[in-house]
Amino acid sequence: MANTGTWFLELPEFKMFSDRKGTIAWITGMPGSGKSVLAAIAIEYLEKHNIASKDLGIAFAFIRYTESRTLRDILSSLIAQLVEGSYMACSLIHSFYSQSIAKEGAELLESDMIEGLEKIAGALGVVHIVIDGLDEANDQVKDSLLEVLVTSKTNLLILSRPLDLYIHHTPDALFVSIQAQTADIELYVTDQVKRSSRLNAVLQGRPELVKELSTRIKEKANGMFLLAKLQMELIMSSCNSINSLFKALDKLPYGIDEMYRATLDRIAAQPEEDVSIAHRTFVRLVYEFSPWNADTRPMSAEDLRHYLAVSFENQTFDKGDLVPIPLILSTCCGLVIAEEGDQGFPEIRFIHYTTKEFMKNIQFSNIPVEPSPFLAVISMIYLDPHLEPLLALESRPPEELDQYFYANPFLYHAQRSWGFHARMSQRQGLLPRYTHWFLSKNQRYPFIKSSYSPVTSLFGLHLAAIHGLVDVITENTALPCEPIGPEGYTPFHYAAMEGRPDTFRALVLIHQGAELTTAGGQTFMHLAVKHRREGFVRELLLWLENLSPEEVQRHLQSFDINAQDSEKMTPLMLAVSEGWTPGIASLLATRRDIQVNMVDKDGVSAFMLACGCKTSDFAEVLISSFPELDFDRRCNHGRTALMRAARGGNVQVAKLLLSRNPAIVNDVDSAGWTALLHAAYLAIPDQREDILRLLLEHGADQGAKPTAGAVQLTAFLYTANWPWIQRNRRDHEGTARVPLLELYLSFQPESIHQRDHKGRTALMLAIREGGDPPTLSLLLNRSAVAINAQDAEGLTAFLHAFRLLSKINLAEIVETDYPPEAVAFIRSRRKRSDISQSCLRYRRCHALVRDLLLVPSLDASKHDNMGRMALEWACLSAGSHLLGREGFDQYRELYLKEGDMQRQFESTVGFFFATLHRIANHEGTRWNRHAFHRAAVVACSTLADPILARFLQEGWVRQAFEWTVDENCAVVLLVQASGRKCRVAIGVILEYLGLLGSGWDTRWFGSSGVDVAKMFCDLDCSWHTEILSF
Repeated sequence: MANTGTWFLELPEFKMFSDRKGTIAWITGMPGSGKSVLAAIAIEYLEKHNIASKDLGIAFAFIRYTESRTLRDILSSLIAQLVEGSYMACSLIHSFYSQSIAKEGAELLESDMIEGLEKIAGALGVVHIVIDGLDEANDQVKDSLLEVLVTSKTNLLILSRPLDLYIHHTPDALFVSIQAQTADIELYVTDQVKRSSRLNAVLQGRPELVKELSTRIKEKANGMFLLAKLQMELIMSSCNSINSLFKALDKLPYGIDEMYRATLDRIAAQPEEDVSIAHRTFVRLVYEFSPWNADTRPMSAEDLRHYLAVSFENQTFDKGDLVPIPLILSTCCGLVIAEEGDQGFPEIRFIHYTTKEFMKNIQFSNIPVEPSPFLAVISMIYLDPHLEPLLALESRPPEELDQYFYANPFLYHAQRSWGFHARMSQRQGLLPRYTHWFLSKNQRYPFIKSSYSPVTSLFGLHLAAIHGLVDVITENTALPCEPIGPEGYTPFHYAAMEGRPDTFRALVLIHQGAELTTAGGQTFMHLAVKHRREGFVRELLLWLENLSPEEVQRHLQSFDINAQDSEKMTPLMLAVSEGWTPGIASLLATRRDIQVNMVDKDGVSAFMLACGCKTSDFAEVLISSFPELDFDRRCNHGRTALMRAARGGNVQVAKLLLSRNPAIVNDVDSAGWTALLHAAYLAIPDQREDILRLLLEHGADQGAKPTAGAVQLTAFLYTANWPWIQRNRRDHEGTARVPLLELYLSFQPESIHQRDHKGRTALMLAIREGGDPPTLSLLLNRSAVAINAQDAEGLTAFLHAFRLLSKINLAEIVETDYPPEAVAFIRSRRKRSDISQSCLRYRRCHALVRDLLLVPSLDASKHDNMGRMALEWACLSAGSHLLGREGFDQYRELYLKEGDMQRQFESTVGFFFATLHRIANHEGTRWNRHAFHRAAVVACSTLADPILARFLQEGWVRQAFEWTVDENCAVVLLVQASGRKCRVAIGVILEYLGLLGSGWDTRWFGSSGVDVAKMFCDLDCSWHTEILSF
C-alpha cells in the first residue's frame, strides 16, 4: 500500500545500514507486525537508489518455515542475485569457479559459496543483504548463516521475531523493535475507508469518526499489522451504521488466536458451499506436505482451483466446477492470500505462518472424513484419468512431462502425495477402500520419484510397497509381484529402499518364493544399506535371528548376508564404503556368519574401504568385531590399507597400522605411489597436514614419485603446484599450502632442490600457476633456492611467470541449439568474463615480476633453449590472446560500447607495459641492444596494431634503434608491421625513419615481407626466423 513504511526508511539505523559499509541492522517484531512488508520496502528503496552504481550489490532472502532451505540454498540464491546485478561479481565468480571447481567436475560446495560471497563483498564497494524471516529457519541454519554473513563484511539487514539466543553473533548490530510503530496501521485504516463504499457511507465522510476508528483498531491490534488487517476485514463486512460499527469494534478480540476464531465463525456463517470451499482450502494448506518435502512445489492458484473441483462424494473431477480465485479468497475471509511466486504465477498460502499453526488444531465439520483419507482419495480421483497418459510419457523427454503437468495443475501434487496421505490414513486405521480399488484396477501405474525423475512403470503392489500400504498388500494377494524395469526390482526391493520393514515382512508372508535378487545382483539388504535405512536393517536382522533356518529358507529362499552384487560388493562393504554413520556397519558386524575378508572386483576388502573413510569409526567397528581381520591385504592395484587411510586423511587408522608394522610406510603400489604421495595428492584438505606429519615422522621417503600417470611429482613438488592441490577453498591466497611446504622442509631441507621430470623446481611450478604471495615468500626466503635454475626447456622461474599469461583461453563459443539472441548473450557474457580474467592475470604477472626482480641474485637476462629472454616471452605471451590482433579484434566492440570493459582493458594494457618497463630497466641486469631488438621483432609479429604502436613509443624501445634505413633491425620491424598491415605502427616506424611526408610510395607495404626487405638491402633474416615462426 502506498506511503506505508516511509517511517522505516527514515530511521537512523536504516540510514546507517544503507550508507555505511559493514553496518548490521536487526529489526525485531512479533508475528504479524509487518516485517516482510518492511523488507520489501527496503529492497525496493535500495534497488531504486543504487540502480546506476556498478560497484554496489543487492541481494535478499525471504525464509519461510514451509520451505526447508539449507545454508547452501540461501547462499546460492544470494550469489546468483549479486552475479546477475554486477559484471564484476559475474567475472569474479566465473574465474573462481573455473579455477577451483571446474577441474574437478563438481558443483559448488557450501565452502565454495562462502568464499565466493567473500570475494564479491571484497571486490564491490558495498553489498546490501536483506534477510527476512530468520526466525523461521532451523537452528543450525540460523547459526551458520549469521556466522557467514557477519564475517563477509556486507551490509546486513535482518528482520525476525526477537532471537535473544543468537544475538551473540552480532554484538555490534543496531537493534530496532517495531512493536510500538502504529503509523502504518493508521495509514492502512484510512486507505481501507477510502476503498470501502460501505464504510464511506457509514462514516459519512466525517474525519473525527475515521480518526476514532483508526485509534480503536490500533489499540486492538497492539502493533500487529496482520491483526489490524483481519479486524478491518471483519468490520467492513458487518457494519451498517455508526453504532453497529463501534459495537463491532468493542467486540473485536485482542489476541491473534481469538481473531482467528472470530474469522472462522464469520466463515461458518456463510452459505454452505462457501464454507466447504474455505474448509477444503484450509485442509489442503495445512496437510499439503508430501513424502519428499524438499521437492514439493508451491501450491499455484490453478492447482487449488482444480483440487477444489474434485468431488469426494461423486468421485469425479469436473472443470465446470472450477471456482475463480477471487471467490475462493473471499470465502476464506482474508486468511488465505495469492501472491506472485518465483515461477511468475500466483501461489496460494496462509496469510501468516501462525495461521497454519492455529489451523492444525481445528476440526473442520464440513469435511466428510479425516484430512488424511480425504486428501488421499481426492488425489487418487484426480490422478485416475491421467494414469495412461502418464505411462505414455515413460520414454519421452522431460519437457513433455512438464508440459503435461502444466496443462493439469493439480496432477503434480496428486501423483506425489496420494501415497503419503494413504499411509497417514493407514496409521490412523482409516485407509480408504478406494485405495484398494485404485491399486488393483490397472495393470501398470506411473511412478515419478522426484521433480527430475522420469516416469517409471510399476505394478500396483510395487506402489503399495513404496508407500508402506500393508493393508493393501495383505488384502490384495493376487497383485503381481514379479520384477519390473531394467533393474529387476520387486516389491521387496522397493520396501527395502524406502525403509519399510513391516511392509517387507507382509510381502514375505504372502509372496513366498519371490525373486529377492535384482538383475545387478543386489539383495534387499544391499539396497537397504545403500539407501541408509538403518532402522530397516536393525528390524530385519532382529527378525531373522528369531527365525529357524527352515523358516528363513521358506520365507527368503537362500538368504546370504555375504551375497555380492555385480561389483562384488557385500552389504558390509557398502556400509563402510558409503561412509555416512557406522550404525549399519555395527549392526552387520554382529552377525556371526559375516565373512569380513571378502573382496570386491578391485580386490578391496571391507577393512580397506573403512580405512579410506573420513573417520576411524568404521575401521574400529571391524577391528573390534573380527579377530581374523586381514590387515596386510593389497588390492589389485597394489594399494595397502595404509595407502587408503592416507588418501582419506584418516590419521587414527594410519597410526594403528604403522604401530603394527612401521616398515609399510614406504611400500609402493603398482604405479609407484607411496602412502605419502596418496596423502599429498588426495587427502582431505582439513586433515592433510596431520596425515603428512604422521607419515614423515615414520620416515616416509620425500623423493618418491609416481612411475605412471600424467603427473609425476614428488609430494613436495605437487604441493607447490597450485592447480592440482585440493586446498582449503576458503583460503584463496594459498596460505593453506605454506604449512605443508614448511612441514616437508623441516624434515628434509634439501627438498627445495627437487625437480620434476621436466626439470622444474618447486619455485617454477608455483610461479607458472599463479605464484600466490605466501608460497613465493616461503620459497624465495630459502637461501638454498636456485633462483636462476633452468628446466629442460631452458626456462628459469622468472621466465615461467610469463607462462601464466599463455594460459588465458579466449575460445569462441558456438551454441547451435540456442536461438541467435541467446547465443549473442552467452558470447557477450563470456567475453566480459575473458576480459576480467585477463586483467587479473596481467595484474598477477606484474606482481610476480616485481617480486622476483627484488631478489638480488636474479639474472633477468637468462634465455631459454630457443634463445628467448624475458622481454620476448612477455611480448609473445601477450600477443597470443587479448593484446594480439585476433583477440583485440574479437573484443574491440565491447571496449567501444562499455566503459567498464574499456577500463579493464586499459588496466590490462597498463599492467603489460609496466611489466616491460620493470624488466627493461632492471638495475641488476645489463641488457644489450640485441635483446631489445629481438623483443621488438616479436612484438611486431604478435601484438595488435594499437598495442604495437604504443610499444614502439616506449623509451627503452626507441633508444635501442638508430632508426635509419641502413639499420637491418629497424627494417625488419617495418617488414613485420607491413606484412600484418599494422597501419598505426607503420606510421610510427616511418616517422622514426624520417620517411613520412617524403613522397615515398607506402603502397609497397601490401607486398610480402621479404619483397619489402629486399627493396631496402640485401638482408640476412636467418637470425630471427625462429622468432617469426611463433
